[in-house]
Amino acid sequence: MIYVGIDVHKRKCCSALMTEEGIILDEITCENNHEGLSTLIQRIQPLGEAKAVLESTENFWIKTYEALEGATIQTTLSNPLKTRAIAEARMTLGGSRRRMVTCSV
Repeated sequence: MIYVGIDVHKRKCCSALMTEEGIILDEITCENNHEGLSTLIQRIQPLGEAKAVLESTENFWIKTYEALEGATIQTTLSNPLKTRAIAEARMTLGGSRRRMVTCSV
């Protein structure tokens, strides 16, 4: 199982791909459009079964969610306020927000 944390922005998505053991396999930044999301999905699919989590930020998450679900990647929305609280608590230990989102899967 691969876990994917995605920090969705208006124009881009920042992602971290992590194993069940917590090892970060890759960090990917792509455009938040059809072409960019297709590239992200193509990087995820060869790794096997995946679960993704992304923040439900404004309406930026919708096309990302639909693209992942369309590719049969199990996708969960997270509450931005709760994700931020977890991320800020862990940021003192180092790491990126996308890694923190991945850990909340």
